Amino acid sequence: MSNDLINVISKNNPFQGRLVVRDQNVWGQGFPDVPSLNSHASDAIYEAVEKVRSGQRKVVGITITAERGLGKSHVIGRIRHQLQVDGSALFVYMSQCNNLNRIKAEFLTTLANSLKQIGSQDVSQWQYLATALINEAFNKNYTAQQLINQFPGALVKNPKVVEVLRDKVLSIKPDLENPDIITAILWTLSPDPAYEIFAIRWLAGNSLPQVKADAMGLANVSADDKEAESFTTARQILNLIGDYKPIVVRQNIFLAYLRVYQLPKSIEVPIKSNSQFLALPQPLNVSETKPVLNDRTFAQRKHQLEKLEPPLHLELEELQSAIASLSISQPAAKQLDDDMKVFLGWSSEKLIKQPDPDLAWINNIAALGNRSKQEDEWKNNYQAGTDFENIVRDSLEFLGFTIDYAHKGGAGGLDLFCSKPYPLFGECKAGKKIPNPTAVQLLNLGTLRRSDLFNQATKLIIGPGQATTQLQDAAKVHNMAIINPETLEKLVKLQNNHRNSIDLFKLKEYLKAGQSDEEVEKYIDQVYKEMSLRSQIITAVKELSEQDNETSKATHHSFITEIRAHYNATHNPRLNDEVVRDLLIELSSPLTGYLGRIKGSDWKSDRFYFLRNLLIN
Repeated sequence: MSNDLINVISKNNPFQGRLVVRDQNVWGQGFPDVPSLNSHASDAIYEAVEKVRSGQRKVVGITITAERGLGKSHVIGRIRHQLQVDGSALFVYMSQCNNLNRIKAEFLTTLANSLKQIGSQDVSQWQYLATALINEAFNKNYTAQQLINQFPGALVKNPKVVEVLRDKVLSIKPDLENPDIITAILWTLSPDPAYEIFAIRWLAGNSLPQVKADAMGLANVSADDKEAESFTTARQILNLIGDYKPIVVRQNIFLAYLRVYQLPKSIEVPIKSNSQFLALPQPLNVSETKPVLNDRTFAQRKHQLEKLEPPLHLELEELQSAIASLSISQPAAKQLDDDMKVFLGWSSEKLIKQPDPDLAWINNIAALGNRSKQEDEWKNNYQAGTDFENIVRDSLEFLGFTIDYAHKGGAGGLDLFCSKPYPLFGECKAGKKIPNPTAVQLLNLGTLRRSDLFNQATKLIIGPGQATTQLQDAAKVHNMAIINPETLEKLVKLQNNHRNSIDLFKLKEYLKAGQSDEEVEKYIDQVYKEMSLRSQIITAVKELSEQDNETSKATHHSFITEIRAHYNATHNPRLNDEVVRDLLIELSSPLTGYLGRIKGSDWKSDRFYFLRNLLIN
């Protein structure tokens, strides 16, 4: 290339000063372009427009990602100018959102301002839309310029010509919710700039001077309703456009990553009604030792944002958002909300596990049985016994038994009877020890009240202290188990800490005739061992995921043999593949949700991945 040619190009460089394409370059007439640059991106959008225009698709979403200055906005400008030439679609350019609290109103403003730009036929996109509406309503084929030229004369002949046109258009658009939208669109055909400007201002969601609004037949929207009405208006406008042309919407997305940490302690800030800002009473010391999201979860969510990947559990996230507002006033909703946050990885169980004030009675079972509380409050024996009977019923019901409230103790009555999951007869005694005649009393009352069930039913005596030899002998003869209030409290606390961990049929096997506290303690220990085993299996899956997937760019899936080998490396006794398989299938059930499962061609090719921890209290 000669020096003369280089000098000419240098002095007349069309790209001089345009290192970055700006809004005015997208809408402006002059647009230097080399079509081969990034043609794959613009061609993909042209193809999407054609698919929508031809009816193959209703909506197509395309995201263009690149570093700053590599041509994203340039491609958008190219597309805008090409659509202006061929008229195959209308174009909306949303460069940024200044106020996320008013995003609906800002989108409507952007939509209205984009459509006032010149499209094909050398008229604004609003005027094109108005012409399309009139042509369909009257079955004509006017050009936009013809209607613009005829508008002043028609308005002089009939000052209500816009109302006539509006009513005719509404006859073919009966689903339109706000007729004023049609009115405003038709006013854009006026060659009088004042009418056109006011019409577009109204379409952008702005109020007009009341005199002008009345003259144009438009109703102003109150400031309080603007955000809600903006979305409704934008939706109706887009629906109208979609009847005639595809619409190409371009917008910028800027991502910022903010990580949240827990403060070492809560801070109380005094509220001042006359101040917009609240000052901290003391300097704030922030530590990174307690992030709300752990490193792996935060890295995974960041990666999903950068790559525009959908959430792993979109339906659950939508459900969590829906119930979040209910969690403020409804304890059940809050518990579900907390559980879902743990499942989604947004919180840890240690962080949100709070005692339920409605279950404070759990801590009083042993005290009521031993009567220490009643003696301190100077209650008589009858009241003490009644209080203990009531809390025993609550306890058994909490464990999963169905209580028959026809039997409520009292003179000549059974203290308690459970009908499901199997018949259970019970006698409750509060005090310092269980009286010797208690076994005979339960035998007589049970036989008297339900002779059809008593012999085959489970029989339980609950009371304080060590049973005497006489009472134990009688209990063994009649197959009655005896447990202390402390043992019952341990069962209830286990059920509270780990819901549905108690299998009542397995518990039944440990209710041996005579004093059964040691046997029930064995059952409680066995439950904790089984839960610990499952927790360790979950930890093995999690550790495999973290070892093989340091960047968290994808969810790691482990085979059964991998998990078994990883578990056996640090635990005894060692497990075989069949045992590990059964545990993994149980833990990946929708009813547990600790692991995820991808089924293979057979059980050996099944793969599993970590979802949430099982914490043992």
